[in-house]
Amino acid sequence: MSAPRAADTEPGPSPQAAYARWMDACTTAGWRAEPGAEPVPVRDGLGRVIAVPVRARWPAPRSDCAAMDGIAFSADAAAGAADAEAGPADAEAGRADAEAGRAGPAGQWRLAASAFTWVDTGDPMPAGLDTVVERERVRLDADGSAEITGAAPRGLHVRARGEDFGAGELLVPAGHLLRPADLAAAATAGHVTLQVARRPVAAIIPTGDEIAPIGATLRPGDVVDSNSLMLASRASQVGARPLISDVQPDDPDAIAAEVRRTALTADIVLIIAGSSAGRSDYAAAVLAQVGGLAVRGVAVRPGHPVLLGYASRNPVQASRNPVQASRSPIQADRSPIQADRNPVQADRNPVQA
Repeated sequence: MSAPRAADTEPGPSPQAAYARWMDACTTAGWRAEPGAEPVPVRDGLGRVIAVPVRARWPAPRSDCAAMDGIAFSADAAAGAADAEAGPADAEAGRADAEAGRAGPAGQWRLAASAFTWVDTGDPMPAGLDTVVERERVRLDADGSAEITGAAPRGLHVRARGEDFGAGELLVPAGHLLRPADLAAAATAGHVTLQVARRPVAAIIPTGDEIAPIGATLRPGDVVDSNSLMLASRASQVGARPLISDVQPDDPDAIAAEVRRTALTADIVLIIAGSSAGRSDYAAAVLAQVGGLAVRGVAVRPGHPVLLGYASRNPVQASRNPVQASRSPIQADRSPIQADRNPVQADRNPVQA
């Protein structure tokens, strides 16, 4: 039996140093962390990262509107109605309050049927009307007039045009992780689609003659391909789009061909198995053949025999067992497939590799 290769017994660089070396090699090969942008319907934007700032196409609300169910009228008409029912001194005081923008008529007072109109919450305010009194304070008389209890200052229960936001106002900054409230604001402001960071593609290549797809009939010695499921789920969790290849046999030419194929369109390639020193561990030779090998082994246990390299300029990683798979670079806080993630996303908690 041959002695273990030095690369498999030496501790290797720290995860941070390995990552830096890996990214330097990929960058030298021409890789750039530029995910780009893509449009998505606003209804599908939840959890995506906005690439282009979202500004309001129009104000909200788009016009003055009622904030309560009730009657709408002119504050001037209300003041006149109160004057008609009050004595001279009280009327003068009421006019002074109205001019000063204070509460307006108090006690009980009436509006003629022609002086008001019924509105519901959200209705645009009719022209010339500027005040709403809620239904609970209104009693209709037989002649159609309304008896109102309590004060009704100008602008009561009216939402002004642009009260929530004005046209052109910034609603969502670039780099923000879209929440339900952000989507509602964007839709309210007239946006049907949003420009979001393109989801990086993570190609996952399971390898090994003993690996069987989930659901396949197992022969003696077969192992279910659970690592692909784990990595695909984690990739989706951090915002990537996973693509799982068919299981590749322990054949370096077949593995190399699949790495070349997937590296043309994926942002990162994850090879499962073949990263150690076994007789069927071909990943190191494959990386040297299709691109370059930057790191062989990282100072972390379990998970030491990990390979980091590149193909077609894009990052490639290889690991051999479930623990290593769970410690793949998509777990790293500076993963190449998290390049579209922005520090403002405090609710994202990546696991250190």
